[in-house]
Amino acid sequence: MVVLLPNEIWEQILEYLDTFELIQFCIAFPNLDYFLEDGKVIKTIDFARKFVIFDIDVCQFISTKVNYNAIKTLKIDGLYWIPAQDLRKLVRDLTNLKELCAIDTNLSLKESDIVEYGKLSRLSLTVEDTHFEPGTVIFAKYLVNLKYMFLKITSKQEDHITGASNVISFFARMDQLKELWISDDEESVNRIDYERIAVSLPNLSKLVIKSKCVIPYYDLRYLGLFKVFECKRCNFETEFICERVRTRGSICKPSIFEPKGTALENAWDVFMSLHKDMPCGSKESRQIYLNHNIKEVSFVDLNFCQAVILCNTKYTNAALEILSSKNSKFLRRLSFRSCLFSTEELEKLARPATGFKKQRIGVQTKADKHPFCKITKKLKSLKELEVYYCPNCVTGGSIAGYISISMLTKLEKLSLDIPYLLDGSFLEETLKKCKKLHTLSLSCDAPNEKFIINLCKGLKHANALRNFRLIYKEIAIDRLFESFNSIKEKKLQRMFLSCDNIKYATNKSELEVYTDFFQEHTQLIFFFVVASKHTAKQNTDIQSILNVYKADNPAKIFLIHKDTHYVKSNFPLPNAHHDLVLNRTNVSVIHFDEFY
Repeated sequence: MVVLLPNEIWEQILEYLDTFELIQFCIAFPNLDYFLEDGKVIKTIDFARKFVIFDIDVCQFISTKVNYNAIKTLKIDGLYWIPAQDLRKLVRDLTNLKELCAIDTNLSLKESDIVEYGKLSRLSLTVEDTHFEPGTVIFAKYLVNLKYMFLKITSKQEDHITGASNVISFFARMDQLKELWISDDEESVNRIDYERIAVSLPNLSKLVIKSKCVIPYYDLRYLGLFKVFECKRCNFETEFICERVRTRGSICKPSIFEPKGTALENAWDVFMSLHKDMPCGSKESRQIYLNHNIKEVSFVDLNFCQAVILCNTKYTNAALEILSSKNSKFLRRLSFRSCLFSTEELEKLARPATGFKKQRIGVQTKADKHPFCKITKKLKSLKELEVYYCPNCVTGGSIAGYISISMLTKLEKLSLDIPYLLDGSFLEETLKKCKKLHTLSLSCDAPNEKFIINLCKGLKHANALRNFRLIYKEIAIDRLFESFNSIKEKKLQRMFLSCDNIKYATNKSELEVYTDFFQEHTQLIFFFVVASKHTAKQNTDIQSILNVYKADNPAKIFLIHKDTHYVKSNFPLPNAHHDLVLNRTNVSVIHFDEFY
């Protein structure tokens, strides 16, 4: 039953819903579906990475239910199963469309696509360098209104010279561009000359580059573009942002008569002395570059995982000082190594009397008693957490800190390396309290049966879980599936498992195990298992079961294989799922969502 309200009140209420929520609302209350044609309610169609809509004909729905003239922005990132011709027709029909975000879709810069982009001022696409054909260069004349562009390049041909030349020629015809974002996602010796591109764009005010190729150092100050952010957090991966900005001028060295710096400034100087990537993200880096001051910065990202493992009191104390400062009050993303959990007192308590006995001890300290809890109490806005194992510290001392993760109740994404002595007993409490957790990634290199048992016990509380990733030596897949089947609100959309072998701990047959799981999780769109020591016959038998539940659905990817070589190609593993398989850090790096 729907409460009778004036349309004006409904409009104000429905403005707070995203596109998918609005559609679900109108399906539940069909007498109100006329609001889909209300230009005040829906000006943006946002289906970006909404994998749950795979059973909806998106293009047909928009063409029959939505007011074309009201739509100004279309976000369809990650909808890789929709044919290119359907997307072209949709873009053509949305006559007032100004922004198109189509990363990891079948749209590209081919001639048949580019003619549809003439009305756009903002465009993001996934392309290959082969798409920059002579025809594409000529058709660049259609993009006269384009001011903001983001290209994700997924592959480059071996003979990259021709493609690179066409890329330069293409941008030479785009002199109206104000912002250019490029993510070169292929590791190869063929690199793009970003300096030549910048030279050809006289109106460019922002250049954002993320490259997996080894690229030279760029100094674009002679073009008026100053580097406000740079990092190399992954091997051979360079990220930088150049902007047309004005600074306060160079800062003078402090006088010996001036008062000493604050605790935060002293801690920051410790990381500056490393001459490595700074812990902060791009926004904070820009603010520091402009103001030459750390005191007024409000941190959003902090990443303390340096290229070189720094497990000593000097650096851990500096990191803890930054985290406990008021500047970290609104921190949203955090990455660190497990040594930050440890203190000298805890290490002494954890160190056994003899150096020979190893025991899986689990968490011995209550959350509110551990020193790290003072910091977690302040991080009330934290949504993403990455904790990596530090091999240099005494494991027992750092184990006690894992229970404090359960105090971060607003967590949405959690990625953990599990130390070999950690029994995982904290996971049940964490999954119970973190009710918004939608992505969970766990990795354990050593055999750890207690960890798997405690994980399976805790999964029943993961009602919001949509993405799950597990790296472990030998996975009892029937136990794991039973745990997921026990979740009341099943929202799981993607699962990636990597192991040496799959084992079965119950008396169920292999067919029963997979049948029960896939019948319970009909919303699952991505299921990829890497079993490195399986025989070809074992994988073929499991794949035949998976094919039944894939049912030739182009959106569903159900695979088992001996390695991850599928990740390096566009088929059959789409780029939209590489984030789950590769699990690269998402902290203090360039976030391409900011393009929108």
